[in-house]
Amino acid sequence: MPVDAQGGDDLNDAFYYLDCLAKDASIQNLNHDEFYYIEEHMLRFFMRLQGCEHMTKFLHNENYTKLEIALEIWRTSPPNMIQALIRANIPKWAL
Repeated sequence: MPVDAQGGDDLNDAFYYLDCLAKDASIQNLNHDEFYYIEEHMLRFFMRLQGCEHMTKFLHNENYTKLEIALEIWRTSPPNMIQALIRANIPKWAL
């Protein structure tokens, strides 16, 4: 069952907290991967959870930090996730 399907977790919270870390790192000129490092296995877990496996190509791309990848994963809500949330929370609107 997708995150937030039963109203317990909030995708916006995950995005918000990661965004705060990214903004803080930029303000303080901190290296994202040194101060806010996220393990690759967690990024892969986030991708599976969000249905964003296509994003694995960014894992070893030096143009993106692990924090930026995590932020993008949680910012992205694939259509199947949105449909699952609607079915779980507003059944009469389900497609």
